[in-house]
Amino acid sequence: MDRQKNVVRIDTSAFQVELSGDETYVVEAYEALRPILLKSYRALLHTPRRVTEKMAAVGAPVASLVSVERTHFFAIWFSSIYHKVLMVSIKDMDTCPLASQLDFAKISRLYVDREHREGIPDFPQGKVLWRELTEAGKSAMRGAR
Repeated sequence: MDRQKNVVRIDTSAFQVELSGDETYVVEAYEALRPILLKSYRALLHTPRRVTEKMAAVGAPVASLVSVERTHFFAIWFSSIYHKVLMVSIKDMDTCPLASQLDFAKISRLYVDREHREGIPDFPQGKVLWRELTEAGKSAMRGAR
């Protein structure tokens, strides 16, 4: 009887790993190695990439980590009727009274309860990425028909 061979092969510029054998062995061995592999991957992410002769010969582009200034953040509105996620420009927040209290360049998500929004007048609407009616909202819509 020909058994299917189980193989896990990981090949990076820093190390190579190959596990083969029965399924139980491969899964257990991978789970045992996983923390070490993740540590190595994290180290690779923060190591400048070396251009090898092979890469230079084919003209492979070499990417470097670039710091990019954030221009938007996500505002998550929630209420008893609906929830929605907006992408809001940090520049648009200059007109909002919250701008004097918060540095929006350092905020990635802002959660806002719509029922208690009176403390945040003139909040820019941004671009709606996702919207969902809650169960109460769905019931209200069914009742409106």
